[in-house]
Amino acid sequence: MKTIIKGKTPLSKVKTTIKDNISFLKDTMKITKNKKGAMGIGTLIIFIAIVLVAAVAATVLITTSSTMQKRAYETSKKTLHQVSTNMDISSVTGVSTNQTNLTGATHVTDTLHEVSLTIRLSPGADNVDLRRTVLAYGTSNVSIRPIIYNVSARDNPFLARDNNVSDFAMQYLETTETSRDDILETGETIELSFWIEDIYGDLPPTTHEDIKITIIPDIGIPTSVEVTTPEVIERMYTKLYP
Repeated sequence: MKTIIKGKTPLSKVKTTIKDNISFLKDTMKITKNKKGAMGIGTLIIFIAIVLVAAVAATVLITTSSTMQKRAYETSKKTLHQVSTNMDISSVTGVSTNQTNLTGATHVTDTLHEVSLTIRLSPGADNVDLRRTVLAYGTSNVSIRPIIYNVSARDNPFLARDNNVSDFAMQYLETTETSRDDILETGETIELSFWIEDIYGDLPPTTHEDIKITIIPDIGIPTSVEVTTPEVIERMYTKLYP
């Protein structure tokens, strides 16, 4: 910007100086406007970027929240089913077999070859599918698991006896249905029985031996009972529990 010198100055020079100053001011104003315009565009770009990032973040949060809610619902439903699926073992009986001696007389052997459990559903429990239920048998020296359900032995436990297969039979003691299936329902009482054996043969417990039997449904809480064999076995049927 040119400076006007005080004193006597020709009029033409004064006009020229004024024109130059005005031109300089106009150029300065144009530059300032351009800078403000550039700053405004930059701010707009940043604002749009922030909005896009916020939108993406919101979408991720909504998707994650929906997934977590679904998983929580499935977990709670499964947990509720597990808690509500429980069985009550009301009695356990050991079964011995008859044996014929050299004189032709029969007597009860001093070992237990079969175990029978009387069970029903606990109050408020869900139904139990026996086809998806297994048993486990264990002593200090023997472990047999899984003992699977023999569908052919329903109401006919003889088909699951002494066959070198770890299986169990079921027969109804009380039922509210005319057509019997393989599902334990409320109001029903059944008996599960299994021959104490595996693929290698019989594995009867000794006298005064601790036994643990566990019923394991496909979904739900396993139910166990612990019994002890008597010192002397004199009958064909020996009550072990309660």
